[in-house]
Amino acid sequence: MLGKNAHENAQIESILSIFEEATAAVRGLFFNKDYETAKTAVFDKYKPKLELLSKFIGEKQFVLGYLTLADFIIAEDSNYIERLFPEEYKALSFLQRIRDNVNNLP
Repeated sequence: MLGKNAHENAQIESILSIFEEATAAVRGLFFNKDYETAKTAVFDKYKPKLELLSKFIGEKQFVLGYLTLADFIIAEDSNYIERLFPEEYKALSFLQRIRDNVNNLP
């Protein structure tokens, strides 16, 4: 679940670090009474990182092309992004694709 070698393990760790930083900020909005005001700044800060992940993943069905721990984290935490940023979520198609592929596992 952590890659087939040290290089892939480092990729997964990097992806999880980036994604978890972004989603922690998004989750924090759920507890912010002024989230409508704060949410634009949060998304603007993490949008470049999410776009970088999107470019890295491309059209693959899973983050590295096969199932890893990163896929489970993205599948779960993408719900937060979808809930607060539905239009931006649609533009980051890798989030829905990975979530669908994880949810469709037997």
